[in-house]
Amino acid sequence: MSKLNCFFLFAFTSITLFAQAQTNQDSLIQLYNRYMQLNKQAQQVDSMSNVLSSLRTQYQNFDAILKSNNESLKRITNAQLFTFDRTLKQQRAKIVNTVDFIRSANTSLNALQVAGSVSTYLDNVGQLNNPSNSELGFALSDDIIKILDARILSKKGLKTSPTKFTAIVKEVLNAPVTNAFTKSIPIVSNIKGVIDLVINLTASEKNVEVEDLQKLKNDLKKYIEHYEGLEQANLTFTANLNNLNVRLDALKQILKNYTTERLRPINPSVNVDTFRNLTHLVNRHCDKEDAQMKVDRILEECKNDNGTFNYEKALSDKRLYYPEYAINQAQVIYDELESISRGFMSNLYTYQRNIEKVLVNSKNNKLGDAGKIDMKIKSLEGLLVNVTDAVKNSVNIDDLQNKLHRINGFLVP
Repeated sequence: MSKLNCFFLFAFTSITLFAQAQTNQDSLIQLYNRYMQLNKQAQQVDSMSNVLSSLRTQYQNFDAILKSNNESLKRITNAQLFTFDRTLKQQRAKIVNTVDFIRSANTSLNALQVAGSVSTYLDNVGQLNNPSNSELGFALSDDIIKILDARILSKKGLKTSPTKFTAIVKEVLNAPVTNAFTKSIPIVSNIKGVIDLVINLTASEKNVEVEDLQKLKNDLKKYIEHYEGLEQANLTFTANLNNLNVRLDALKQILKNYTTERLRPINPSVNVDTFRNLTHLVNRHCDKEDAQMKVDRILEECKNDNGTFNYEKALSDKRLYYPEYAINQAQVIYDELESISRGFMSNLYTYQRNIEKVLVNSKNNKLGDAGKIDMKIKSLEGLLVNVTDAVKNSVNIDDLQNKLHRINGFLVP
């Protein structure tokens, strides 16, 4: 082989080996680059895995929070529904119990009015003012006639007929004739009228001396004192009773206004002016069961089409609204009724004490029979117990107080 051929062979081999080496080098670079890319992708995958894991954790946390919030919202919703339901039940109870309270208040008010005007006790006391009454061991008409006979009419030579004069005296003592307590005989004025007749007789009859007139006055003094005491006791009792009646009249108007305000929401068509009085209105429309049915019908109207209850609609319905001041008004009515009731009782007890003082004083002045006076006092005490018990039972303040408490929610309807 020539040198030239050897050279070309060597050159070709070298070039081939170089080319192969170059090719191998390029393959290594590519492999390296691919490795790097794969490594980078692996890191990205790891990173994405971490992100997904983080997202998964966050989702789990969020889901837990969401469930917790849903539970809280559910509890809040249930609490609101419970509150709404409780509010409606309370308002229903207040409306119904107020109707019941009004009915009892009117009954108590009427009972007090009757108690103030009709009473066996008062009639029995009023009998003491009758000049012919002898329950205490004396009769004023008979005693005065006896005193006149002894001091004046037994005188000899009188121009005036004793029989005629006696008849005139009886007319004066018994006029006007009535046994009613509020129109009791003005007995003290009548006794003084008899004294005036004797004064005229003394002026016209020479046999009747001034001393005789003075003795007559002294004899009549204890009678005047007795009947003045009875009259003062009657005047005091009547004045107090009149004051209580004025308060009763005012309370009746207050109760009427209150009744109208509370009935109108569930009875919008009621015309109060068509009723004769408050009792007529109460008897017609203040029935507890009727009020319950009317309120329940209103509540039935507050249901949705699907049958669920619409609390918002119910709570905004003016017919079911119960203002808090209505409870205060009921409290005022109760307080005044209770105060008037106590005032009436106190007036009766005071009257009894005043009558007893008069009777005991008359007994000490030797007027009448001591034993009969004591019996009369005991009789009046027994009658007073009966009267006060009857008034307490008919007015029934305790029952009215319970019904007031039901409006306030202190007692279950």
